[in-house]
Amino acid sequence: MISIDESVIKYTEHRQRGWVPKHQQNQVTVDLRLQGVNVIASMCSTGEIWYTVNCGKTNSETFSLYLVKLCAHLDSLDLHWRKTTVIMLDNAAYHRGVAT
Repeated sequence: MISIDESVIKYTEHRQRGWVPKHQQNQVTVDLRLQGVNVIASMCSTGEIWYTVNCGKTNSETFSLYLVKLCAHLDSLDLHWRKTTVIMLDNAAYHRGVAT
């Protein structure tokens, strides 16, 4: 069995201190929201893990591309993997979408 899921890693800077000129008070008033990265990962019941990291949003097109690359990699390991393997996904909308 291969389980596939995705997650977003968001970076937000929560500084409480910083450098300021002498005799000025240090004051950080706003959290800086930085761009995150998306991770699509697969874990096999035998312990193997395959993943990709991208800076764009995960949509049906990026997910389809990941599946194509994963299947090509699995083909290179064993041409008959489809007979013995189940791929498990959650119910995300882009798992059912058609890449355009």
